[in-house]
Amino acid sequence: MALLSLLVPEGGERIDRNALSAEAVHDLGLSELARGMSHQGISESAMLRLLCELPQTPQEIRYRQETVRCLWDDPQLCDEMDELVRTMQELTVFSHSGRETERPLLEAVWRLGELELYVELVRRMIDVLERLGRRSAGLERLLAELRGRREDPAFEELHRELPRLRSGIKLHQSVTIGVNLDDRLRPVQAALLAVNDKRFRQSHFLGGFFGKAMGDPYLTRTTLARTPGPDPGLGESVERLPLAPLFEEIDTVLKSMLRPLVRKLREYVGVNTDIFRRLFPEIAGFVGAVRYLRKLADAGYPVSFPSIVEPQTRVTCYAGLYNARLASHWLSRSGVGRMVGNDVALDEAARLFVLTGPNGGGKTTFTQAIGIATVFGQAGLPVPAESAEIAPVDAIYTHFPTEEEFDDELGRFEDEAQRISTLFDRVTPHSLVLMNEPLSSTAPREAERIAESVLCGLSMAGVRGVVTTHLHELARGADRINAEPAARSRVGTLNAGVRVCGGRAIRTYEITSGPPSGSSFADDVARRYRIDADSIGRRIRDTT
Repeated sequence: MALLSLLVPEGGERIDRNALSAEAVHDLGLSELARGMSHQGISESAMLRLLCELPQTPQEIRYRQETVRCLWDDPQLCDEMDELVRTMQELTVFSHSGRETERPLLEAVWRLGELELYVELVRRMIDVLERLGRRSAGLERLLAELRGRREDPAFEELHRELPRLRSGIKLHQSVTIGVNLDDRLRPVQAALLAVNDKRFRQSHFLGGFFGKAMGDPYLTRTTLARTPGPDPGLGESVERLPLAPLFEEIDTVLKSMLRPLVRKLREYVGVNTDIFRRLFPEIAGFVGAVRYLRKLADAGYPVSFPSIVEPQTRVTCYAGLYNARLASHWLSRSGVGRMVGNDVALDEAARLFVLTGPNGGGKTTFTQAIGIATVFGQAGLPVPAESAEIAPVDAIYTHFPTEEEFDDELGRFEDEAQRISTLFDRVTPHSLVLMNEPLSSTAPREAERIAESVLCGLSMAGVRGVVTTHLHELARGADRINAEPAARSRVGTLNAGVRVCGGRAIRTYEITSGPPSGSSFADDVARRYRIDADSIGRRIRDTT
C-alpha cells in the first residue's frame, strides 16, 4: 500500500531524488539556512534533507508547493499546524520511550499515552483541515485518510476503551500480602493476596482507633516500610528491611497481569500511530520554512512562488533576486537592511554566464543567491525574488574557493584541477553549475587558457550556470566559444556594477548584462587599505 506523504504525490513514491553534495551545501550556506528553519524538534539535519533532496519532476514540486502555499496564504492554518507539530513531537517521544523499557507496567503507561495522543491528533487535524476553504491535493489526501480512520469501528472502540484502560492501570494502587511467621515471630513465608485500588496509609493513634472501629483495612498504626534510600542525616543508603526479594515477586505477578493489556496496546499502536511519526518531519519542515521566509516578507523583502516548467526547457529565470542568507543575517543584526535585487535569465539566449566586476561588488553573493533560490524553489518553497520561473535541475554543482585542507600529495592548483575534472564526470544538460573564481591558484595567463577550456566544456555539456572571475579575457572570448559547433549552451557576460565618483569606485551591487569593463578595481581597494605604492611609501616615511 502506498504511504501517504505531503512530499510525494499519489503514485509517485518511486520518483528518484538527487541529494546535493557536501561541497554544494557548504558553498551555498545551506546548513545555516536549515538551522534557521528548524524548530519544534525537527533537527537541522532533517531540515537539510528536505531542502537538499531535489525532486526531479514538476508534478512533485507543484504537489509540495500547493501545500506550502496553503500555509503561506493562511497564517491561522500555519499556527494551528505548528501546535499539531508539538503534539506529533510528543507522540514521537512516547513511541521511542515505549520501546526502551522491558517493564510491562511502564510500557503500558507509555503506550496508553501514545494512543491518547493519536486519537487527539486525528480529531484535531480533521477539525483544522475541514475549516479550510481551499486544500492542496496533499492535504485532501490527508483529510480523507483521517476521516476514514475516524469512521473505522476500531477507532471508535479505541476511543471508548482508552479511559477504561487508563483507569484500569490507575486501580493498581497497592497489594495485600499475607506473611507467615515461625514460633519466634520471624517471617518465613509470604504470599500476594490481592491487588487493590487504594493505597495503605499510616494513621496516628486516634485515626487508627477510628479506622479500626470502622473496619477500614487501609489504615495502619505501624510504620510503612520503604525500600532502601538515603538517610537524611548520614547522606548514605541505609537498609531498613529485606524487602527487595518480595518486591521482585510482586513485580513478576504484575507483569503477568499486564502482559495481555500490553499486547493489545501494541496492536493498536502498530497499526495506527505511524502515520503521524512519518508526517511529522514533513509538516514541521514546511511550517519552519514558511515561518523563516515570512520574516523576510514582513521586513519588506519580496518572496514569491516560482512557476515550475518542464525540464526540457532548461530555463532558470529570476526577477528581483537577492541572497536570502545575507538578508537573514542583516535582519538578525539590525532588524532591516536594504538588499539590491537583480534579474537573471538562464535560457535559450544564454544559459551560461561569465560574471566579472570589482572586488567586493557582490559577485559571490549573487552567484550563491541563484543556488539558494533554486534549492528553495525545487523543494516546493517560495523563493527570495519578485518572480521566478524554474525548470527542475538534476543537480547543483559548485566550485567555490575553500579553506579546507587540500590533498597532502597535491598542490593547490592540482587539487582544484582534480575537483573540476570530477565535475565533468557528473554534469548533464539539466545541471546547474556555479563556479566562483576557478583556477585562481595558478598564473593568470595559464588560468585564462585552462578556464576557457572549462567554459567551453560546460557549454558543450549544455549546463546552466554562472562562472565568476577576474579573468576578463575569459569573458571577451564568449563569442569564440559560442561559435563552436558542439556548443549546447550559449555563453553570455554579466558585470557587477560600479560607478566612479571623485576618483573612487562605488559598488552598486547591480548585476547587468554586457561586455566586461576590463577592471576589477583592485587599485581602489588597495588605496582604501593604504597598500598602494604611494600610501606604503608615505607610511614608511612617517615611521622613520
